[in-house]
Amino acid sequence: MKPKLFILAALHQATAKPADRRVHLGVSRTVSITSEGVKIFNLPYNSTELQQYADKVADKKVTVHLDPDDIRKVTITIEGTNKILHARLTMTALNDLSLNEAVELMTAAVAANPVKRQLHEDHLWKAKERRAKETGFFSSPLVPDSYLGVEALQKAADALLAVEFVPSGPSAPTVPPSGIMDRGEHPAIHKVTGPPVATQQSAPVDAASDTKPATFAPIKESKL
Repeated sequence: MKPKLFILAALHQATAKPADRRVHLGVSRTVSITSEGVKIFNLPYNSTELQQYADKVADKKVTVHLDPDDIRKVTITIEGTNKILHARLTMTALNDLSLNEAVELMTAAVAANPVKRQLHEDHLWKAKERRAKETGFFSSPLVPDSYLGVEALQKAADALLAVEFVPSGPSAPTVPPSGIMDRGEHPAIHKVTGPPVATQQSAPVDAASDTKPATFAPIKESKL
């Protein structure tokens, strides 16, 4: 590429909107939508609008566009339409990594748990912590040598297909917002059983006693 063309391409890349960068300068894969969203390079993405679209159509095939420098979000296009969808990475442990680093981290997590076929997000956090301690930092995404080629990355990601990466879910069952006052059965509702707790009561009044509580006459004049 000639220097002038290289500079123009660099300027376009720097000033382009994130969605345009993903569509025109990123990598794309055609995949099917599932109940868990879409995957590209074995990275899971999902959104409400993506699931709403999948519920309405029979053909679940879409094209997912990913920016290797910023994997937090993907742009999704549908062939034959102008519809554009977006989805976010559901593995928050990978949010601040490049595509190259994310694939390396997932590979390291699998290597540390060779028998497991399902890895939860905390395994990625542990692998990330080990990597930081061993190397001091991740390789800079600005250095060309830190990147694997797209085909090499795809091959490395394909090697992880046998392992399911599970994003972190809620720590305990929760009641839907609209049903917080419901009295019906729900896993998140814990019913307290056992004898009622005794409450503190005031001392009984002796009916035989003529003693009346002390009262004071109202102040009519100031004492000052």
